[in-house]
Amino acid sequence: MPVVAPGRSHLVTRRWAASGLLALLCLPAHAGEVFKLMTPVRYAPDAHVVGAARTSCDLEGYASRVFGERIRTSYPGSTELSDAVGFSSVDGKVLRVSIVNVYGVGGGGWSGTKSVTIRADLLEKGRLIGIRSITRSSRSLLGAVSGTCPMLENCLDALSKDVMVWLSHPPAPPPDTTPEQSDQSAPSAG
Repeated sequence: MPVVAPGRSHLVTRRWAASGLLALLCLPAHAGEVFKLMTPVRYAPDAHVVGAARTSCDLEGYASRVFGERIRTSYPGSTELSDAVGFSSVDGKVLRVSIVNVYGVGGGGWSGTKSVTIRADLLEKGRLIGIRSITRSSRSLLGAVSGTCPMLENCLDALSKDVMVWLSHPPAPPPDTTPEQSDQSAPSAG
């Protein structure tokens, strides 16, 4: 038992209670649920990429790895699914992540803020059941981060966490969304 000044034991109890509550909040709301992550994560067909980030940084490969690791950790039993497989015939929920916007002029932290926007589609039997677009930015104080690519990777790390939280409570898609529309929005294989 920690040594506590007289009259301060209630602070220790509150800290333990707060730690327990925080641990419960970190658990997924649907702990038994599993997902299939469509891989590789790709740029959307109409993705806007500023600078040489598309050619200099392997953001598709990095996103595929980080989202794959995060979904397996957050939702045990979740797997990856090749985007070559027709997802409309797959049982269970399929997560498709697309990179839609990258702002990352070279020069690392010295050239300013970097950001990545992704779109996460949640599909079940080919039907779009949830959609979310999220942007994260990475800033560097006086160029403290080594370069543009690591800053963009930091954005993808944060985005993978955001998507795992969203998966526990995905919003409904717009009422006029049909399976045909969700198939047309699929990123191209090239």
